[in-house]
Amino acid sequence: MFAAIVTTLSPKKGVAIDLFAFVMFMGYGWGSLAFSLLIDLGLNETFQLFGILAAGGALLAMRVFRQQR
Repeated sequence: MFAAIVTTLSPKKGVAIDLFAFVMFMGYGWGSLAFSLLIDLGLNETFQLFGILAAGGALLAMRVFRQQR
């Protein structure tokens, strides 16, 4: 989400798109690393933990961006 917001902020679209790609692929990499480290807990527990973290991130984003319209 951060990467998508950044592309609308900058008049230098090339820099914003580069940042978008960087953040997106780093997110894929870090998410994959975290998943591979947590998979030893079990598949169900790993998915539950990812779901809890995603819900927490969504709640945090709603609180932080509440004033955005």
